[in-house]
Amino acid sequence: MGIKEIERLAKQRNVIMPDALTIHEQILFQGLRYLHAQHGMKVISKEQALKEKMKLISECKRSVAKETFRLKQAFHTVAMWKEVELILSAYQKEPTIENADKLVVAINGQVRGWNELKEEV
Repeated sequence: MGIKEIERLAKQRNVIMPDALTIHEQILFQGLRYLHAQHGMKVISKEQALKEKMKLISECKRSVAKETFRLKQAFHTVAMWKEVELILSAYQKEPTIENADKLVVAINGQVRGWNELKEEV
């Protein structure tokens, strides 16, 4: 569900939080609903509500980006170890210079791949 849809629902009264939201979307929904309620009760001004809304949305996006980056790292690590295990197994069966070279290339190639993973936050 997109931010605009979450915001639209959070503005409405007596709306139950939708099912199947990610944890980030749940936090955003609850936060926006709280801000709308605080503004509606005149506890905070419209300007303050807008400032806090922008902070909330920005932090939500940043958190999602961090989580996405962590997942990419995890998948990269799993792929690296699978490849290393295969080549290491081949080396253990046949300890040749060629197999050792393949192992070095696999490790170096995967480690260099870390440079491609950059946190976009």
